[in-house]
Amino acid sequence: LPPFSPPLSGKSPPFLLMGMGLAVWEVSAIMAALAPDFRWLLLARALSGVGEASFQAIAPPFLDDAASAGNKGTLLAVFYCAIPVGTALGYIYGGLMEKYASWRTGFLVLAAVMLPATIACFFVTNTLETSQPKEGKDFAQKGPSVVSQAVSLFRNKVWLATALGYAAWTFTIGAFAVWGPTYIHKVFDLPLEVADVQFGAITVGMGLLGTAMGGVLLDKIAKRGTSVTRASLILVACMTTLAIPCLLVAFLSKSRAAFYIGMALGELFLFATTSPVNGVFLWCVEPELRSLSMALAMIVIHLLGDVMSPVLAGALWQRTGDGKLTMAAVSAWLVWAVLLWGLAAAFA
Repeated sequence: LPPFSPPLSGKSPPFLLMGMGLAVWEVSAIMAALAPDFRWLLLARALSGVGEASFQAIAPPFLDDAASAGNKGTLLAVFYCAIPVGTALGYIYGGLMEKYASWRTGFLVLAAVMLPATIACFFVTNTLETSQPKEGKDFAQKGPSVVSQAVSLFRNKVWLATALGYAAWTFTIGAFAVWGPTYIHKVFDLPLEVADVQFGAITVGMGLLGTAMGGVLLDKIAKRGTSVTRASLILVACMTTLAIPCLLVAFLSKSRAAFYIGMALGELFLFATTSPVNGVFLWCVEPELRSLSMALAMIVIHLLGDVMSPVLAGALWQRTGDGKLTMAAVSAWLVWAVLLWGLAAAFA
Protein backbone atom coordinates (compact mmCIF):
# COMPACT_ATOMS: atom_id res chain seq x y z
CA LEU A 1 0.00 0.00 0.00
CA PRO A 2 2.69 2.65 0.76
CA PRO A 3 3.44 3.47 -2.92
CA PHE A 4 -0.19 4.53 -3.42
CA SER A 5 -0.09 7.10 -0.63
CA PRO A 6 2.42 9.53 -2.23
CA PRO A 7 0.44 10.09 -5.47
CA LEU A 8 -2.71 10.65 -3.42
CA SER A 9 -0.85 13.06 -1.12
CA GLY A 10 -0.50 15.46 -4.04
CA LYS A 11 -4.28 15.58 -4.48
CA SER A 12 -5.73 15.21 -0.95
CA PRO A 13 -5.12 16.85 2.44
CA PRO A 14 -2.61 14.79 4.48
CA PHE A 15 -4.86 14.43 7.51
CA LEU A 16 -7.67 13.06 5.35
CA LEU A 17 -5.35 10.33 4.06
CA MET A 18 -4.07 9.59 7.56
CA GLY A 19 -7.65 9.40 8.80
CA MET A 20 -8.53 6.92 6.07
CA GLY A 21 -5.52 4.82 7.00
CA LEU A 22 -6.46 4.86 10.67
CA ALA A 23 -10.04 3.90 9.82
CA VAL A 24 -8.75 0.78 8.09
CA TRP A 25 -6.53 0.16 11.12
CA GLU A 26 -9.63 0.36 13.35
CA VAL A 27 -11.30 -2.29 11.20
CA SER A 28 -8.19 -4.49 11.38
CA ALA A 29 -8.12 -4.30 15.19
CA ILE A 30 -11.77 -5.33 15.43
CA MET A 31 -11.18 -8.12 12.89
CA ALA A 32 -8.27 -9.39 15.00
CA ALA A 33 -10.40 -9.41 18.13
CA LEU A 34 -13.17 -11.37 16.40
CA ALA A 35 -10.97 -13.61 14.22
CA PRO A 36 -12.34 -17.18 14.18
CA ASP A 37 -9.07 -18.73 12.99
CA PHE A 38 -5.45 -18.00 12.12
CA ARG A 39 -6.15 -16.97 8.51
CA TRP A 40 -8.50 -14.18 9.58
CA LEU A 41 -6.06 -13.08 12.25
CA LEU A 42 -3.26 -12.95 9.68
CA LEU A 43 -5.42 -10.87 7.32
CA ALA A 44 -6.32 -8.50 10.14
CA ARG A 45 -2.68 -7.98 11.08
CA ALA A 46 -1.79 -7.37 7.43
CA LEU A 47 -4.45 -4.65 7.22
CA SER A 48 -3.04 -2.97 10.32
CA GLY A 49 -0.05 -1.97 8.22
CA VAL A 50 -2.29 0.41 6.27
CA GLY A 51 -2.38 2.82 9.19
CA GLU A 52 1.39 2.71 9.50
CA ALA A 53 1.77 3.28 5.76
CA SER A 54 -0.43 6.38 5.82
CA PHE A 55 1.59 7.95 8.60
CA GLN A 56 5.08 6.94 7.54
CA ALA A 57 4.64 8.15 3.98
CA ILE A 58 2.67 11.36 4.58
CA ALA A 59 3.32 12.72 8.07
CA PRO A 60 7.14 13.24 7.87
CA PRO A 61 7.04 15.47 4.74
CA PHE A 62 4.19 17.45 6.32
CA LEU A 63 6.24 17.95 9.51
CA ASP A 64 9.30 18.84 7.45
CA ASP A 65 7.33 21.69 5.88
CA ALA A 66 5.80 22.76 9.20
CA ALA A 67 9.14 23.03 11.02
CA SER A 68 11.53 25.94 10.75
CA ALA A 69 15.08 25.27 9.62
CA GLY A 70 16.40 25.28 13.18
CA ASN A 71 14.02 22.77 14.75
CA LYS A 72 13.30 20.16 12.11
CA GLY A 73 15.26 17.55 14.09
CA THR A 74 13.35 18.27 17.28
CA LEU A 75 9.97 18.07 15.56
CA LEU A 76 10.88 14.82 13.84
CA ALA A 77 12.17 13.51 17.18
CA VAL A 78 8.81 14.20 18.84
CA PHE A 79 7.04 12.36 16.02
CA TYR A 80 9.39 9.38 16.01
CA CYS A 81 9.26 9.06 19.81
CA ALA A 82 5.90 7.41 19.17
CA ILE A 83 7.61 4.33 17.72
CA PRO A 84 9.73 3.22 20.71
CA VAL A 85 7.21 4.47 23.25
CA GLY A 86 4.29 2.79 21.51
CA THR A 87 6.23 -0.45 21.05
CA ALA A 88 7.33 -0.50 24.67
CA LEU A 89 3.88 0.33 25.99
CA GLY A 90 2.68 -2.55 23.85
CA TYR A 91 4.91 -4.94 25.80
CA ILE A 92 3.55 -3.63 29.09
CA TYR A 93 -0.03 -3.55 27.85
CA GLY A 94 0.23 -7.03 26.36
CA GLY A 95 1.65 -8.44 29.58
CA LEU A 96 -1.16 -6.90 31.64
CA MET A 97 -3.88 -8.03 29.22
CA GLU A 98 -2.42 -11.54 29.21
CA LYS A 99 -2.65 -11.62 32.99
CA TYR A 100 -5.97 -9.89 33.63
CA ALA A 101 -8.05 -10.23 30.45
CA SER A 102 -7.47 -11.78 27.01
CA TRP A 103 -5.76 -10.88 23.74
CA ARG A 104 -9.15 -10.40 22.08
CA THR A 105 -10.13 -7.81 24.67
CA GLY A 106 -6.78 -6.14 24.14
CA PHE A 107 -7.50 -5.50 20.45
CA LEU A 108 -10.98 -4.15 21.19
CA VAL A 109 -9.67 -1.74 23.81
CA LEU A 110 -7.02 -0.47 21.39
CA ALA A 111 -9.66 0.16 18.73
CA ALA A 112 -11.78 2.13 21.22
CA VAL A 113 -8.80 4.22 22.40
CA MET A 114 -7.78 5.14 18.84
CA LEU A 115 -11.29 6.03 17.67
CA PRO A 116 -11.20 9.73 18.78
CA ALA A 117 -7.86 10.29 16.99
CA THR A 118 -9.22 8.63 13.85
CA ILE A 119 -12.32 10.83 13.81
CA ALA A 120 -10.28 13.97 14.54
CA CYS A 121 -8.16 13.46 11.40
CA PHE A 122 -11.24 14.02 9.21
CA PHE A 123 -11.89 17.42 10.79
CA VAL A 124 -8.37 18.89 10.64
CA THR A 125 -7.98 21.54 7.94
CA ASN A 126 -4.56 21.66 6.29
CA THR A 127 -3.79 25.31 5.64
CA LEU A 128 -0.01 24.89 5.71
CA GLU A 129 2.00 26.50 2.93
CA THR A 130 4.55 23.86 2.04
CA SER A 131 8.11 24.39 0.90
CA GLN A 132 7.54 22.40 -2.27
CA PRO A 133 8.00 24.23 -5.55
CA LYS A 134 4.76 25.11 -7.25
CA GLU A 135 5.31 22.66 -10.03
CA GLY A 136 5.84 19.87 -7.49
CA LYS A 137 2.27 20.17 -6.23
CA ASP A 138 0.94 18.87 -9.52
CA PHE A 139 3.71 16.34 -9.89
CA ALA A 140 1.37 13.38 -9.58
CA GLN A 141 -0.78 14.66 -12.46
CA LYS A 142 1.84 15.93 -14.90
CA GLY A 143 5.15 14.34 -13.89
CA PRO A 144 6.64 10.91 -14.36
CA SER A 145 4.83 7.78 -13.24
CA VAL A 146 5.27 6.28 -9.79
CA VAL A 147 7.36 3.50 -11.31
CA SER A 148 9.81 5.90 -12.95
CA GLN A 149 10.03 7.93 -9.74
CA ALA A 150 10.75 4.75 -7.77
CA VAL A 151 13.47 3.78 -10.22
CA SER A 152 15.07 7.19 -9.77
CA LEU A 153 15.15 6.65 -6.00
CA PHE A 154 16.89 3.28 -6.33
CA ARG A 155 19.45 4.96 -8.59
CA ASN A 156 20.09 7.55 -5.87
CA LYS A 157 23.21 6.16 -4.13
CA VAL A 158 22.65 8.09 -0.92
CA TRP A 159 19.02 6.99 -0.66
CA LEU A 160 19.78 3.34 -1.46
CA ALA A 161 22.71 2.98 0.95
CA THR A 162 20.73 4.73 3.69
CA ALA A 163 17.72 2.45 3.15
CA LEU A 164 19.85 -0.71 3.24
CA GLY A 165 21.59 0.50 6.38
CA TYR A 166 18.24 1.25 7.99
CA ALA A 167 17.09 -2.25 7.02
CA ALA A 168 20.04 -3.71 8.92
CA TRP A 169 19.13 -1.51 11.92
CA THR A 170 15.49 -2.63 11.70
CA PHE A 171 16.62 -6.27 11.44
CA THR A 172 18.17 -6.00 14.89
CA ILE A 173 15.37 -3.96 16.44
CA GLY A 174 12.75 -6.36 15.07
CA ALA A 175 14.47 -9.35 16.63
CA PHE A 176 14.75 -7.50 19.94
CA ALA A 177 11.04 -6.68 19.85
CA VAL A 178 10.03 -10.33 19.48
CA TRP A 179 12.73 -12.12 21.48
CA GLY A 180 13.80 -9.53 24.07
CA PRO A 181 11.14 -10.39 26.67
CA THR A 182 11.61 -14.12 25.99
CA TYR A 183 15.34 -13.71 26.58
CA ILE A 184 14.72 -12.16 30.00
CA HIS A 185 12.15 -14.85 30.77
CA LYS A 186 14.41 -17.78 29.90
CA VAL A 187 17.87 -16.51 30.91
CA PHE A 188 16.88 -14.84 34.18
CA ASP A 189 13.98 -17.19 34.98
CA LEU A 190 11.37 -14.44 35.36
CA PRO A 191 7.65 -14.75 34.57
CA LEU A 192 6.91 -13.70 30.99
CA GLU A 193 4.54 -10.92 32.04
CA VAL A 194 7.30 -9.49 34.29
CA ALA A 195 9.80 -9.78 31.44
CA ASP A 196 7.38 -7.92 29.15
CA VAL A 197 7.08 -5.05 31.62
CA GLN A 198 10.83 -4.85 32.28
CA PHE A 199 11.81 -4.89 28.62
CA GLY A 200 9.05 -2.42 27.85
CA ALA A 201 10.23 -0.06 30.58
CA ILE A 202 13.78 -0.06 29.20
CA THR A 203 12.51 0.64 25.69
CA VAL A 204 10.16 3.43 26.81
CA GLY A 205 12.85 5.23 28.80
CA MET A 206 15.68 4.83 26.33
CA GLY A 207 13.41 5.38 23.34
CA LEU A 208 12.33 8.76 24.69
CA LEU A 209 15.82 9.84 25.74
CA GLY A 210 17.54 8.49 22.64
CA THR A 211 15.08 9.91 20.12
CA ALA A 212 15.15 13.30 21.86
CA MET A 213 18.96 13.23 21.95
CA GLY A 214 19.13 12.47 18.24
CA GLY A 215 16.75 15.31 17.41
CA VAL A 216 18.71 17.85 19.48
CA LEU A 217 22.01 16.76 17.94
CA LEU A 218 20.47 17.02 14.47
CA ASP A 219 19.35 20.59 15.11
CA LYS A 220 22.82 21.53 16.36
CA ILE A 221 24.32 20.09 13.18
CA ALA A 222 21.86 22.04 11.03
CA LYS A 223 22.72 25.33 12.75
CA ARG A 224 26.41 24.88 11.96
CA GLY A 225 25.65 25.31 8.26
CA THR A 226 27.26 22.04 7.17
CA SER A 227 25.72 19.49 4.80
CA VAL A 228 22.86 18.23 6.97
CA THR A 229 22.43 15.02 4.99
CA ARG A 230 26.07 14.00 5.26
CA ALA A 231 26.37 15.09 8.89
CA SER A 232 23.21 13.14 9.76
CA LEU A 233 24.63 9.98 8.21
CA ILE A 234 27.90 10.37 10.11
CA LEU A 235 25.89 10.91 13.31
CA VAL A 236 23.81 7.74 12.91
CA ALA A 237 26.89 5.67 12.01
CA CYS A 238 28.66 6.91 15.15
CA MET A 239 25.64 6.30 17.40
CA THR A 240 25.24 2.76 16.08
CA THR A 241 28.96 2.10 16.53
CA LEU A 242 28.59 3.06 20.20
CA ALA A 243 25.54 0.81 20.57
CA ILE A 244 27.19 -2.41 19.34
CA PRO A 245 29.67 -3.03 22.22
CA CYS A 246 26.99 -2.11 24.78
CA LEU A 247 24.62 -4.72 23.36
CA LEU A 248 27.32 -7.39 23.09
CA VAL A 249 28.21 -6.89 26.76
CA ALA A 250 24.52 -7.09 27.66
CA PHE A 251 23.93 -10.42 25.94
CA LEU A 252 27.27 -12.13 26.56
CA SER A 253 27.62 -11.20 30.23
CA LYS A 254 26.25 -13.54 32.90
CA SER A 255 25.37 -10.61 35.17
CA ARG A 256 21.77 -9.42 35.18
CA ALA A 257 22.94 -5.90 36.10
CA ALA A 258 25.32 -5.88 33.13
CA PHE A 259 22.45 -6.94 30.87
CA TYR A 260 20.15 -4.14 31.97
CA ILE A 261 22.87 -1.47 31.84
CA GLY A 262 24.21 -2.63 28.46
CA MET A 263 20.72 -2.96 27.00
CA ALA A 264 19.72 0.49 28.23
CA LEU A 265 22.82 2.16 26.79
CA GLY A 266 22.57 0.19 23.56
CA GLU A 267 18.94 1.22 23.01
CA LEU A 268 19.76 4.83 23.94
CA PHE A 269 22.32 5.04 21.13
CA LEU A 270 20.15 3.08 18.67
CA PHE A 271 17.10 5.28 19.10
CA ALA A 272 19.27 8.40 18.77
CA THR A 273 19.48 7.51 15.06
CA THR A 274 15.73 7.64 14.42
CA SER A 275 15.26 11.33 13.59
CA PRO A 276 18.50 11.83 11.60
CA VAL A 277 18.13 8.75 9.43
CA ASN A 278 14.50 9.49 8.56
CA GLY A 279 15.49 13.07 7.87
CA VAL A 280 17.96 11.81 5.27
CA PHE A 281 15.09 10.21 3.32
CA LEU A 282 13.44 13.65 3.18
CA TRP A 283 16.52 15.69 2.32
CA CYS A 284 18.41 13.53 -0.18
CA VAL A 285 15.60 13.69 -2.76
CA GLU A 286 13.62 16.36 -4.59
CA PRO A 287 10.73 17.83 -2.52
CA GLU A 288 8.06 16.21 -4.71
CA LEU A 289 9.59 12.78 -4.08
CA ARG A 290 9.63 12.96 -0.28
CA SER A 291 6.45 10.97 0.32
CA LEU A 292 7.48 8.26 -2.14
CA SER A 293 10.95 8.24 -0.57
CA MET A 294 9.48 7.55 2.87
CA ALA A 295 7.08 4.94 1.48
CA LEU A 296 9.69 2.94 -0.42
CA ALA A 297 12.15 3.20 2.47
CA MET A 298 9.50 1.70 4.73
CA ILE A 299 9.03 -1.22 2.33
CA VAL A 300 12.78 -1.86 2.10
CA ILE A 301 13.43 -1.74 5.84
CA HIS A 302 10.55 -4.07 6.64
CA LEU A 303 11.17 -6.60 3.85
CA LEU A 304 14.90 -6.80 4.60
CA GLY A 305 14.55 -6.08 8.32
CA ASP A 306 11.90 -6.99 10.86
CA VAL A 307 9.87 -9.26 8.55
CA MET A 308 12.63 -11.86 8.48
CA SER A 309 14.72 -11.18 11.59
CA PRO A 310 12.35 -12.68 14.22
CA VAL A 311 12.07 -15.88 12.16
CA LEU A 312 15.81 -16.15 11.55
CA ALA A 313 16.67 -15.33 15.15
CA GLY A 314 14.14 -17.90 16.38
CA ALA A 315 15.55 -20.54 14.04
CA LEU A 316 19.11 -19.81 15.21
CA TRP A 317 18.06 -19.98 18.86
CA GLN A 318 16.29 -23.29 18.26
CA ARG A 319 19.23 -24.75 16.35
CA THR A 320 21.94 -23.68 18.80
CA GLY A 321 19.89 -23.76 21.97
CA ASP A 322 21.84 -20.66 23.03
CA GLY A 323 19.87 -17.46 23.53
CA LYS A 324 22.97 -15.45 24.41
CA LEU A 325 24.75 -16.39 21.20
CA THR A 326 21.63 -15.69 19.16
CA MET A 327 21.02 -12.23 20.56
CA ALA A 328 24.72 -11.36 20.34
CA ALA A 329 24.69 -12.34 16.66
CA VAL A 330 21.60 -10.19 16.10
CA SER A 331 23.39 -7.27 17.77
CA ALA A 332 26.50 -7.78 15.62
CA TRP A 333 24.32 -7.43 12.50
CA LEU A 334 24.35 -3.69 13.22
CA VAL A 335 27.86 -3.59 11.74
CA TRP A 336 26.15 -3.61 8.33
CA ALA A 337 24.20 -0.49 9.28
CA VAL A 338 27.42 1.30 10.25
CA LEU A 339 29.16 0.34 7.01
CA LEU A 340 26.24 1.24 4.76
CA TRP A 341 25.57 4.56 6.47
CA GLY A 342 29.26 5.38 6.22
CA LEU A 343 29.09 4.61 2.51
CA ALA A 344 26.01 6.84 2.14
CA ALA A 345 27.88 9.66 3.90
CA ALA A 346 30.72 9.27 1.40
CA PHE A 347 28.21 9.58 -1.47
CA ALA A 348 26.44 12.60 0.05
